[in-house]
Amino acid sequence: MGDLTKPDWFNLRRITAADIPTVMEVRYATTENPITEKELEDHYSVTPEIISKAIAKEETVGYLCEISSEVVGFGIGDTQSGEVLVLAVHPKYEGRGIGKRVLSTLCKHRFEIGHKQLFLFTTPDINVRAYSFYQFQGWKGVEKVAEDSERMTLNILDFHDYGITC
Repeated sequence: MGDLTKPDWFNLRRITAADIPTVMEVRYATTENPITEKELEDHYSVTPEIISKAIAKEETVGYLCEISSEVVGFGIGDTQSGEVLVLAVHPKYEGRGIGKRVLSTLCKHRFEIGHKQLFLFTTPDINVRAYSFYQFQGWKGVEKVAEDSERMTLNILDFHDYGITC
């Protein structure tokens, strides 16, 4: 499929509240660290409605990647705290640099609004791609918070935006 260095191959844009049902379908489709709508609500008290309201109020800001008008990946972060809440790429589009582009765009926005350090929680299992993906992007594991969760941080000085403009 297309070349991610060519801007006409994909579109990166800010998520609107109206996009939430579509981006959540991408999240539910992930094969590594999968989650259902019911699990999101039961374990994290998160629903598409709550996310839509947070996006509309700009409590959270997110970016999505579209290819031929199809949403193929997205990321959402908390505006206040600097936490990256979710990063997901549809399995059909994994390994094409979409996650890196979305994450970089999301981080760039957080740093532009004044954050000096961002954080996220992920599995500390090195056999799961997410952990090594974040490490490769400059994130550092700083604290194991549960058996299956580690806090990682990214400082502004370690950030590489890969020439992305948004």
